[in-house]
Amino acid sequence: MEGFGVHAFKWVNKEGKVTYIKYHWKPLQGVHSLTSEQAKAVAAEDFNHATRDLYESIENGDFPSWDLYVQMLEPERLDDFSFDPLDPTKVWPEEDLPLIKVGCMTLNENPVNYFAEVEQSAFSPSATVPGIEPSEDKLLQGRLFSYPDTQRHRLGPNYLQIPVNCPFAKVHNYQRDGQMTVHANPSPINYEPNSYEEAPKEAEAAFEDSKAPLKGTIVRQAIDKKDPFTQAGERYENYTPEVRNRLVQNLVEDMKSVDPAIQLRVICNFFRAHPEFGSRVAEGLGISLDEYLPRQ
Repeated sequence: MEGFGVHAFKWVNKEGKVTYIKYHWKPLQGVHSLTSEQAKAVAAEDFNHATRDLYESIENGDFPSWDLYVQMLEPERLDDFSFDPLDPTKVWPEEDLPLIKVGCMTLNENPVNYFAEVEQSAFSPSATVPGIEPSEDKLLQGRLFSYPDTQRHRLGPNYLQIPVNCPFAKVHNYQRDGQMTVHANPSPINYEPNSYEEAPKEAEAAFEDSKAPLKGTIVRQAIDKKDPFTQAGERYENYTPEVRNRLVQNLVEDMKSVDPAIQLRVICNFFRAHPEFGSRVAEGLGISLDEYLPRQ
């Protein structure tokens, strides 16, 4: 299975130069899928088949790997497209912004304690290293707060002390106690500034955040360049005939029991993306589009 981030982030070099990027994971094992018929048959025998396959592959030394690619976009090109590149519902065209390989991830060890190592893990788009910053993506800006806030509710206020979440470099600060605390922190000093030599001291920052020039007026409003159908149509256009057939079959099967008015609304959206796409789904559902299409 491939993976990719819907959000754009910023890479910032030591001179403070900003480049917008998007992440992509490409499996070295290839991309493999199940048809509806195969999925039903496999799930009837083992509904955990994908998890089991991953676990057993690692256990047997057949380690799965994914290459990491990025797309890079200069800030001055943000307005060069018919869509907003910071809109998380849009993809960046690879012919204009090609994939660049930057790394590889290999899963070579299964968890020993699933609860401690997996269920307690706390992922967040705000957990970044120096040189990586969030973009102005509206959805991402909300997630920067909501994910850590969810972890505080789920795992406790000291979730960053849990071994699976804590940094390798020991953190020295004035935080203490609270629910599920891991560190003893015996020092009587929990305030600053103070005159105690043994207390943590704030060092000079090793890295500065990028400077973002502003112009215009800050407002709360919808994205101007919405363009919701062009990329969906291009995606359908690039599918092989077999993939198109499977897509239509799966949609028709899922939409059979849907209210007819909703069926028609969905078909209209498919048609706006690509006429063939909408027409084939309508045909599969036994819906005639003649009265809705202009006469030739």
